[in-house]
Amino acid sequence: MDAVWLILVCSGLVVAFAGGRTDAAVTEALRSASTAVHMMLEFLGAMCLWLGLMKIAERSGLTSVVCRLVSPFIRRLLRGVPPGHPALEAVSMSFSANLLGLGGAATPLGLKAMKELRDLSREGTVASSPMCTFVAMVCSGFTLVPGGIVAVRAQMGSREPTAVVGPTLLAGIAALTAALWTDAVLRSRWRGRA
Repeated sequence: MDAVWLILVCSGLVVAFAGGRTDAAVTEALRSASTAVHMMLEFLGAMCLWLGLMKIAERSGLTSVVCRLVSPFIRRLLRGVPPGHPALEAVSMSFSANLLGLGGAATPLGLKAMKELRDLSREGTVASSPMCTFVAMVCSGFTLVPGGIVAVRAQMGSREPTAVVGPTLLAGIAALTAALWTDAVLRSRWRGRA
């Protein structure tokens, strides 16, 4: 990715120099950098508020309640994982964090869940069925509360920053359904070939 950005920046500078617009390119680069810093500071405030609320939810036990609610769903999806295995708890915690819009907290939980699933796998370096199902669930991006999107919309001056919650929820349900359906279809075809 670094190479792509380097090529884009260098080609932009070459075009600016060739067209005699060096001053405009430098001015725009500085203005864009200033705008990016300003936007990040405003976004940081909104995200700190949101993450603070989620920390309160975590300490009050709300995240544990959500985890217990999604555990039966997770157990049915990950049939290859024995009941009571730490992988189920790790996957439930990661999925719950994503569900509550805690993307930053979901990443280490997801890594822990994948490690637990890998330790359980007998397939060596090949991803097991539960690992593939977990990746499909996480990559669907399903969340009940899209805190980051709401924060960006509020920061950009939207009159109704929460107007995206309903459509985002419907899109997330559709994406999760499509991801799990695709996972099931591909897994059944893979078993058929084996």
